[in-house]
Amino acid sequence: MNKKSGHNIKFKSIFVCTSAIMSLWLGANLTTTQVHAAEDNAAPKSSEVVGQTNSSKDNAATATVQNQSNAKAKQRQQGVAPQNVPTVLAAKTKDEGTNNSPAREEVKDQTKVVIHYNGDGEKWVPYIWGKKPNGNGNEYKWAGKDDNGYYSVIDLDKNYDQVGVLIKTKGSWAGKDGTGADRSLNVSDNGKAEVFYKAGSDDAQKVTPEYHSANINLHYYGDDQVNKVNVWTDKDQDNKQLISLTKQGNSQDGSIKLDNTDFSKLFVAPVGSDEITREFTPLPGNKATDIYLVKNDTEAYYSKSFALADQSLSSAYMTSPDSLTVEAGKATTVDKIKGKLSLRNNSIDHIEAVDANADGDEL
Repeated sequence: MNKKSGHNIKFKSIFVCTSAIMSLWLGANLTTTQVHAAEDNAAPKSSEVVGQTNSSKDNAATATVQNQSNAKAKQRQQGVAPQNVPTVLAAKTKDEGTNNSPAREEVKDQTKVVIHYNGDGEKWVPYIWGKKPNGNGNEYKWAGKDDNGYYSVIDLDKNYDQVGVLIKTKGSWAGKDGTGADRSLNVSDNGKAEVFYKAGSDDAQKVTPEYHSANINLHYYGDDQVNKVNVWTDKDQDNKQLISLTKQGNSQDGSIKLDNTDFSKLFVAPVGSDEITREFTPLPGNKATDIYLVKNDTEAYYSKSFALADQSLSSAYMTSPDSLTVEAGKATTVDKIKGKLSLRNNSIDHIEAVDANADGDEL
């Protein structure tokens, strides 16, 4: 399977009506702040490429579109030579919009990295950097110690596919634990990279941690009618706790606290139209673990940007008068994209994958 990236994909939409190209986004779940449409077939200028990874399905903003053909007709009526009028997609806030549409929520890219180390945490500390894509490196402190040794919970400010790890001398480069070679850690689809190390070894250890308590904040996106979820553990699957969710911005939120109970995994399943069971584990320490759920998505996410990446727009630019190439934030399929895009008062001729797999349908 050939994929351009684990979290960035491209697809191309061909339109029947040029003047309505950007009105695609009026009914679409993929959103961006501003997109300009070119009038010719030339390659897009740098100003026409929109860098945007902070948008999502459930906080999609309403938009207004300036129709090029109508603008030019008005110019002719006024005796003015028609000029190229860029089509602009402008996001509106809830107060500015109509029909009480939700305000657009800015989603900050974030990757959760959890390092466990069974060794001398007074001497050694983790050093983490982005590998795919490249990112700056930093030394981090241990946040605490538990049954599995020292641990650190780190938030990186990008959506990474892979991060680099070293266990190094605290405050200097005098030494590195193990062989001293760079270690690579893949980020799961849920937005978390977690690893267990022991002193003197570069290899990740196979550990099934046992938990005795948990403090969980749940955030559900995609259906405001889902206002309850069931939560239970792997050690007591018959004892499900019903948790109420309340509307908070663009999500339905709730929380649960578990004390004096032993478990290895937690499960959550919404009550209603979406009854998919998701599996997750709490983060180490006493701080609450934020879990993001999306309607009909099987993952329990540790990062909001990963949870909503399927609906995010990385870039969009015109490649011809009736063709728009869009790069979204997560690998997907043509069939899924077809279900998300719509065009008011016009139609989409077809959608094709860019850099697709052998079957030509997966991006």
